[in-house]
Amino acid sequence: MTDRFRLSRAGVLNVWQYDEQVFEFADGRLLLRGANGAGKSKTLEMLLPFVLDGDKQRMTASARHHTSLLWLMLDGYGKQNRAGYLWVEFARPGEDVTCGVGIRASQSARTATSWYFTVPGRVGDVLTLEDDAGPLARERLRAAVEAAGGHFFDSPRGYKQHVGRLLFGLAPTQYDELLRLLYWLRQPQVGEDIEPARLAEQ
Repeated sequence: MTDRFRLSRAGVLNVWQYDEQVFEFADGRLLLRGANGAGKSKTLEMLLPFVLDGDKQRMTASARHHTSLLWLMLDGYGKQNRAGYLWVEFARPGEDVTCGVGIRASQSARTATSWYFTVPGRVGDVLTLEDDAGPLARERLRAAVEAAGGHFFDSPRGYKQHVGRLLFGLAPTQYDELLRLLYWLRQPQVGEDIEPARLAEQ
């Protein structure tokens, strides 16, 4: 057993083409299979590393296609306003932590706003992200998170620093370096920058 957090589950609620989807990780790993264009890369762009830092400017993995929160929320959507959630759950023996991002987009204003949270526990157990009317609005989510003993953030900077300490025990500059590496590794063409001959020499 390990004391490190592992990826346990991830979820998408009312974002992009998803109504609600929960992804289960096996020993911290997740395999997405499907034909080209099925949405595997787009799903990963929404979840990781985005939910770890909330940086909307770095969602796109490929320079060929641009992903934005506004596009994810409103592409093909016929109504004026839409709210949704992205979340990732981490687990280690005796402890679960969920990190998440809430999003609200407006057709008329052509803007997408976001908020951020962590809770000690699992979505569906300690925290519910929707009710009969749909995904919770920002202030209702804030109240639910605080009631569950979690933390709510209006901006990504404080959220990112909190997640870095909570999950990895890292100072802000150290966590920035870790995130930089994660964003680099998730690029589809990252293998083209690796030279096997030079690796063999090390």
